[in-house]
Amino acid sequence: MVVPLAMAESRAREGQERGIDAIAYLDRQVTALAAASAWARAHLDPDAHVLVQAVGEAYSTGNLLASSSGIPTVLAWPGHERQWRGEIAEAARRAAVDAIYGGTPQEMRAALHAWGVTHVYAGVEERAAYGPDVAARFADWPVAFEVDGASIFEAPASVGAGGVEAGP
Repeated sequence: MVVPLAMAESRAREGQERGIDAIAYLDRQVTALAAASAWARAHLDPDAHVLVQAVGEAYSTGNLLASSSGIPTVLAWPGHERQWRGEIAEAARRAAVDAIYGGTPQEMRAALHAWGVTHVYAGVEERAAYGPDVAARFADWPVAFEVDGASIFEAPASVGAGGVEAGP
């Protein structure tokens, strides 16, 4: 009987705004990611685009761009994906993300093509996972969006899938 009351009091002290907007906190806590998400929702089509970002584990900021924008990604929170989809070819998907952010140019092109990636995100999680200069890998690509150290690069048609069905 005491636990629900204690939980209610504890949650009330967190300072969260009341409401049903599950991603409103991004505007306050991860502003660059919130801006990138708003841009993706306004400019990308979930049926035509695939936006890759560093793989994150459940409830981390990894893959929040994909989940907050609705634009598909190569691999989001693996535990959640396994829970809801069963077999997800996790090893192949992780290898593709690693190839895009850290592989040879040939490995990167193959991964972009195989998974239908049209856009690549470089933000806090990507710099933490692949090094502070990870965005330099995409310096020759068109910058679709950029704010406060977070960038979304458009994969050139020569290396992207251009409508190829995602995943092998």
